[in-house]
Amino acid sequence: MASKIFPASLRLFTFGGALLAATSGPWVLPAAGQQLPSGTRSVADEDQDRADQYKKAQTALDQQNYAEAERLLTGLVKADPKNAGMLYQLAFSQEAQEKDDAAEGSYKAAIAADPKQFESTLALGLLQARKGHLDNARETLQRAVALQPGDAAQAKALKARVFRALAQIDQNANPAAARDWLVAALKLTPETPEDTLMVAELADAAGDTADAAAQYKKLMVKGATSPEVAVSYARYLLRHGQANEATPLLEQLLAANPDDANLKRLLAHLYTQANDPAKAEPMLRAALAATPDDPSLLDDLGSALVLEKKFDEAQQVFTKAVTLPSDRWENPKDLGETLGHLAFAASENHQPRIVLQALTQRATLLPNSPSTLFLEATANDSLHQTERAVLLYHQFLSAAAGKYPDQEWQARHRLAALEHR
Repeated sequence: MASKIFPASLRLFTFGGALLAATSGPWVLPAAGQQLPSGTRSVADEDQDRADQYKKAQTALDQQNYAEAERLLTGLVKADPKNAGMLYQLAFSQEAQEKDDAAEGSYKAAIAADPKQFESTLALGLLQARKGHLDNARETLQRAVALQPGDAAQAKALKARVFRALAQIDQNANPAAARDWLVAALKLTPETPEDTLMVAELADAAGDTADAAAQYKKLMVKGATSPEVAVSYARYLLRHGQANEATPLLEQLLAANPDDANLKRLLAHLYTQANDPAKAEPMLRAALAATPDDPSLLDDLGSALVLEKKFDEAQQVFTKAVTLPSDRWENPKDLGETLGHLAFAASENHQPRIVLQALTQRATLLPNSPSTLFLEATANDSLHQTERAVLLYHQFLSAAAGKYPDQEWQARHRLAALEHR
């Protein structure tokens, strides 16, 4: 999962449905009556029955009756399997019903019938991205860049949509490429709030905190702030030591959006950071009720329980988190951090063997820190593994360098006793 305290972004791909109105965001279902792409073959020379079926399919699409449109278009496509326009419309109606696999197959069939059809290429790329197949999506959307939309009046807006989708795909993996795609989009259409948010996040990732702050402030002064913007801005504030500004922002937004899980999750982080676990714990438990095997949430809850000195329960929660399958963790380093938290809880519960097991596994993911060296030293000391404990106490004192006065005092005290013995 994302980083325990400061995830890079809670913005996930929201490629929600089929191709969109050109003036709307990249992943929203189209409004009723939206013009579909050109390319549907004339049926004037076909028998009257097929012509009537096609008219009914168009009416169903206009009325957003996608199940009926799919039924009618499926029959028409069987009779005319290389009609790229009808295949696109069939895929459109399937995706609108969240039949993603069927829609993907129909989009690909439309492209096979007409490789120059922009609409199916764009829609397929967005669908692949929404399914998490980002490499395939990038390749498909890059092909769309070289194609021309059938609707000339909307060509700039549609091309800009391709560039924005590519920017979102590349935002984390290749920020420089994401900036270039976004610049290309802004040359075609005016800047949107989503663009401003991406500019802010890209600037922050590049270390340009002044520009990032300016972009966030531009968004905040425009009035009502979306949860997505608020979460991103709050994470920016947290990364730069301004938690006091982030907390009231999120509290106010959560009051207006009481069911927003991301807001609850981040606010729980803030409460934990502010040493107010009593507020964090119920939020985290509510979130876990919906997603009980979320390792990041489990780690958050365990951390809150540690602050409440509920070490037995915290150890159980951390244990559940670290025993989840590895593919549940977005970043292996996050698993390493949670193993360190498990070691601390086990230490408080006087279980040195579990401490050492957790730290051994953590060492495969993260380097030692002063805290883990101290935990390992005290665990070996408890098990009367004196030579190892002495070595680790010395390593801890060297790494601590005066930053952990209480633990350093304990280490020196134990060293004096062990070395004298």
